[in-house]
Parts: sequence; C-alpha cells; structure tokens
Amino acid sequence: VAKVTEEHMEEFLMKYNELYEGKSSIDIEIFDENPLTTKYVRYNQSGAVCSCLTTSNIAHQKTKDGWKEVNCSSECEHRQRNEQGKCNCNRIGWFKFLMPSICKDRIWLMKITGQRSISRLQDYFKLQQVRGESLKGHYTLFLKQEEVSDFTGKTYNHYILDIVKKSDNTFFNVSSINELNS
Repeated sequence: VAKVTEEHMEEFLMKYNELYEGKSSIDIEIFDENPLTTKYVRYNQSGAVCSCLTTSNIAHQKTKDGWKEVNCSSECEHRQRNEQGKCNCNRIGWFKFLMPSICKDRIWLMKITGQRSISRLQDYFKLQQVRGESLKGHYTLFLKQEEVSDFTGKTYNHYILDIVKKSDNTFFNVSSINELNS
C-alpha cells in the first residue's frame, strides 16, 4: 500500500511504517460507494497489451498500429487456462481508500491481483449494497491466512485480503479475526 518513490511522500511512508510495519491489518476509510474497480488485463514483455473493465465487453488491445477496440468475453482464448492452470488474461482490482491516520488528503490505491481477495471484497461490498447500507465509513482491512488448493489438488497457504466495518468489530479484536472462518 505504501510504496512511494517521490521524496515528498517519504514522510507518509515513515508514518505508515511507524504505525503498521509488521502488522496484518490497517485502518482505512472508504469515501466512495464504488471503491473497487476490476478489469481483465493481459501482459507481455512490453507491459499491458489488452485490458477490459469487467463491467464491459469492449477491450482495448495493443497492436502494431496502436490501440484498437476488440470484443472481450469469457470465451476469449487468453482467458482460458493452460496446462499449468494459468490464464494469460487475469482479473485485477484497484481498491481506493483513505488512511486518515497517515494523512487526511491523500487517496491510496491498492492493486489487488489475488482472485480470492478480489472476490472477497466484491462479495462484501455487494452484500452491503443489497442490505441498503452505504459503503462509506471506517474499516479494518486485514490479511487472513487460508489454505488454498489449485486445480491439480496441491495446497498452499495464502494470505487473502478481507475487510470488516469498524462498527462491526466491536465484539472482537482484529487479531481474532484470523481465527474466524468465512
């Protein structure tokens, strides 16, 4: 979250490290009803060569003549799994929020590439919207260790992003969240 390269951002990085270094959760504030944007992106050696918002069926693909619009669908050859279970085109998410404990006038963007993390956040936000709840408010964003199996049956331990609204975690502290199962 707090990778910075500009020298005037260094004070924010130092404050971030002071508050959160070594921790598995951060306190954030969501200020928008649509804090998570997702898209499909395909990369090669030169960077992104095709991208499409997950809410659209039109992608922008890089060609030798520049960028052109192409159809984007789940049937696209690049979104199909290869023998190793990988896709050339994957869903990524951009999560925007504030960290008032670091600074009050800076929007932070978190790039999320983990499919379970993206799904977990999307499901949480959809549930709140179905309930008629505003997404604006204070939250704890945390990492939850989970055992994940791939398509071959191999299991791995991964850290998955999860979120809880500050008013919802008054009955337990964030360190005990890791022990809850979804």
